[in-house]
Amino acid sequence: MKRVLLIFIIGILSLNAKTQDLTRNNVFVELGGLSYYYSLNYERLLTENVKTNFTYRIGLSSSFPFEQITDASYIIPMSFSLIRQISDRNFYFEAKAILAFSIYKEHIRIDNSRAYTYEYTKEMYPDLGVGVRWQPTKGGFFWNITLQLRSCLNTFEENSDNELGFPLSASLGYSF
Repeated sequence: MKRVLLIFIIGILSLNAKTQDLTRNNVFVELGGLSYYYSLNYERLLTENVKTNFTYRIGLSSSFPFEQITDASYIIPMSFSLIRQISDRNFYFEAKAILAFSIYKEHIRIDNSRAYTYEYTKEMYPDLGVGVRWQPTKGGFFWNITLQLRSCLNTFEENSDNELGFPLSASLGYSF
């Protein structure tokens, strides 16, 4: 009985030693996606499990005016992801629920004069995504490619303004 208890304790300690190597903080730049052009992001792994993990992320993007009637907009992308290791070489499948908040200032012409007033518009864009990432467990550079499902469907609709961003995003970052 003492041997079994000793083996159990050693096994638990060695399991903890392995999970302590897992880095849980990520900073990255995402190109495309719900932020249209780019976003700077922070992501946190919620557990210390190497095989299956959950993450949350928050970011910030500022885009330049697309038309004369709008000023720069600010987009705050957020997501909650499930990542599952698909190979021993640090490749992961990722499924995510995404929510992006957009705030922009719009010029509104007063009557037919040259005078303008401003109106702040706030919008929210939900989406789902699936992708693949390569991320070393002990930290370092990582990459991710995600297909946003709802944005992809919206891209192919007739008369669509594609307000949901680009359907594909690519990320490059550093985990520590």
